[in-house]
Amino acid sequence: MGPGLVVTLADTDAGSLITAAQSGAQWGYALLSAQIILIPIVYMVRELTIRLGAVTGKGHGELIEAHFGRGWAWLSVSTLLIACTGAIICEMSGVAGVGLMWGIPMWVSCGAVTAFLLIVAVTGSYLRVERVAIAVGLFELVFLVAMVMSAPQPAQVMAGLTTFPIDNSYYLVLVAANIGAVVMPWISSTSSPRWWIRASASRTSRARAGTRRSARWSPNW
Repeated sequence: MGPGLVVTLADTDAGSLITAAQSGAQWGYALLSAQIILIPIVYMVRELTIRLGAVTGKGHGELIEAHFGRGWAWLSVSTLLIACTGAIICEMSGVAGVGLMWGIPMWVSCGAVTAFLLIVAVTGSYLRVERVAIAVGLFELVFLVAMVMSAPQPAQVMAGLTTFPIDNSYYLVLVAANIGAVVMPWISSTSSPRWWIRASASRTSRARAGTRRSARWSPNW
């Protein structure tokens, strides 16, 4: 499937789910318009980062260093590290919360997930990591089932699309949270050409090898 889908699955993390649940619980469909507006924005951000990496042959930090200097590059990488550290804490908080719902101690659930991720990252190839990520990501289809089961009323959906209570500070806070849940800071890491090209090349070489094997055993040959 390629690394693009794997990066996209990172958007559906614990923080994003909590933000979405809180948005719906407090404002119903009033934030639906913001979600629709964010769809083309997130695709544009990812396309720009990929184009930068493909055209220049440099990653996020390298480009900042080349154009603005090493100090700004270190500042950008430091803020990215802080954001990713906070994201990991958020993910583990979500894992611990779900585990507690099923009576599993926090150290057991978080430890098991950490061990699993380390094993996949250290011992697995990119193709194996991709398969694991897609297998886990298939559970997101549950959201479609939940949407159908909730039976949304068209009138309520249209009313929410035309509601913009921008004078309410709580509404604006959740708008900002939804933007942060969609435009993740680590999206810029997809501009790193080494990882992207290596993963894409692996997929391409395997596809070509499969085509040659099929052609070799085809009756037409």
